[in-house]
Amino acid sequence: MDLESIFCHVKPLEGSLSCYSGYAFLQRNKVVIDTVNKQLLVRNQKFDFEENSPTNVFSDTTDCDISESDKEKKESCEQINNIGEKVNVSEETFHALNVKIANNITVQPFSTEIINLKVPKNISKNKDLIFIPKKNKLGYLINESLNVPTNANFFHTIIENNTNKVIHVRKNTIMGKLSTFDVNDIMSPFESEIYQINNLNLNEIHKMRRDELLKSDFKLDLLNDKDKKDMQELLLKNYKVFSKSYKTLGETSAVIPEFSLLHNFPLQTKPYSIPLMAKKYAQQEINNLLEAGIIEPSSSSNCFPVIFMKKKQNPNDSNSESKFRMVDDYRLLNSITETFKICLPKISEIIKNIAGRKIYCVLDLKSAFFQIKLRDEDKRKLVFCTEIGNFQPTRLPFGSKNSTSYFHTLISKCLNGITGKNVQFFLDDIIIAADSLAELKVTLQQVFDRLIKFNLTLDPAKLQLCKSEITFLAFDLNSNGFSPSEQNVNKVTNFPRPKNLKQ
Repeated sequence: MDLESIFCHVKPLEGSLSCYSGYAFLQRNKVVIDTVNKQLLVRNQKFDFEENSPTNVFSDTTDCDISESDKEKKESCEQINNIGEKVNVSEETFHALNVKIANNITVQPFSTEIINLKVPKNISKNKDLIFIPKKNKLGYLINESLNVPTNANFFHTIIENNTNKVIHVRKNTIMGKLSTFDVNDIMSPFESEIYQINNLNLNEIHKMRRDELLKSDFKLDLLNDKDKKDMQELLLKNYKVFSKSYKTLGETSAVIPEFSLLHNFPLQTKPYSIPLMAKKYAQQEINNLLEAGIIEPSSSSNCFPVIFMKKKQNPNDSNSESKFRMVDDYRLLNSITETFKICLPKISEIIKNIAGRKIYCVLDLKSAFFQIKLRDEDKRKLVFCTEIGNFQPTRLPFGSKNSTSYFHTLISKCLNGITGKNVQFFLDDIIIAADSLAELKVTLQQVFDRLIKFNLTLDPAKLQLCKSEITFLAFDLNSNGFSPSEQNVNKVTNFPRPKNLKQ
């Protein structure tokens, strides 16, 4: 089988196509199978499809079945035609022949096994064959596939048991049917409609960053009109350092993460169900990440679930839509990942260095971890699974072990030499302090220059600019020094009194 191709079998009477493709084709062309809306997504192209579950693809009708005792007596099977006559089926005329399992197989609950299926002798060994699984009452799942039989007249496929019972399948059980292509019915209709995703160069991305940035993105209400205009000019001049979408997100290989595992055995977990209220968000978020090239379809044997967590709603906006955060559950992977150890700075030292200044700014990196590129060999270790499909990140994901350590290493490298009384950072938050607006502008430009050099981007919506008092790492900072934030103090003072021994 040509794994780089897609084959479509024309069904003129039904007005439809049956298409078969290898994983390589899907991955190379970034094809997304949207099972919620029953669509294939290829960049901005959508193709509707009808879903046929493999467990009900083929019904229990009269089979063209050859028993083991009859094998040596017959070289071709007999088939019943529409008027009840028996006819011999040769390689040139056959439409579909039965396929049997080659040996007894036991499949444990919630697990998979590789099985060998026997190909009827009268089928050419060198032809591409479509395998369509038969309906079964045991509850196992086998997918349709396109195969080339081995010299021993076998081909391999996977049987999946999603029930809580052990499934036994006897040798010579009919598992489905095989049929061949008619060469005149094979075509590749989508090749000219496949688009490369996220193939923009840096200059094009810079232009997009400039076009999407607005004066209104920056909150400078505490400044007078002249100072506000000067600060807006500085910020807009440095448009290369701001990103408002995944498409324009920064990307760097200045620090390259390495995921060293204690063993290389595949790790798989079942996907979590997506809450009904989060399905629309999940589909949109995955589409956005795919379009930006931050994730890509994957056929890796590793697979970890995703959680969609509801964000806190603004108490002042009761009509706002519920928002969610997509979090990869890498706990199983983290348990076998070797630790990359670093020393994070003490928060108390950061606060002491930066406190007592007159003007403060806090800069927040946009989707911080997503700005670090992954090695190709590590992408397949970090695959996450959803109802929509399996995907692997091309950038450092949230939730994986050592992500924080690698990101801190990157920012340390980026700001090396300019941190001190004017600049401090903790993970993705950078704080800048000054005693005058002129000093602040000079320091801001220094930080912007470093971020642009490393192609890192800030989120303009999360900037805190030109404030005389600011909260950073749970401390209130101003010209008088620092103190614990009022919000955290209230949490302690208003903590409910224990009412029983357990509390």
